[in-house]
Amino acid sequence: MGLRFHSLPVTTTVQTALTLDAPATSRKGRTLTLTGTLTPGIAPGATVTVSRHDATNPEGVTLGAVPVAADGTFTATDAPAKPGEVRYVVAYGGDHWHAASSAEATVHITRN
Repeated sequence: MGLRFHSLPVTTTVQTALTLDAPATSRKGRTLTLTGTLTPGIAPGATVTVSRHDATNPEGVTLGAVPVAADGTFTATDAPAKPGEVRYVVAYGGDHWHAASSAEATVHITRN
């Protein structure tokens, strides 16, 4: 009798978590840096989408897809043009094996 191998399809996905760090304040027009981490590690080539929500664009403006490094970290930059509260949202859409997740951070943009 030989060795038999049986495989069962996996129907559950691995939960993911995102963190997003941003400065508490920044000046209008000045470039600010957003950093974060997606865990657990995702396959090379994964991206997260970053969007900015402010008084002018309450529904949000996409800043684009940002690549996730092999260690799960990512960095994005933005230079808001108007003072006020700006909320940044980062989202990972998930894949066949990993669940979607999101995180957000708020930055107060000053005039000077």
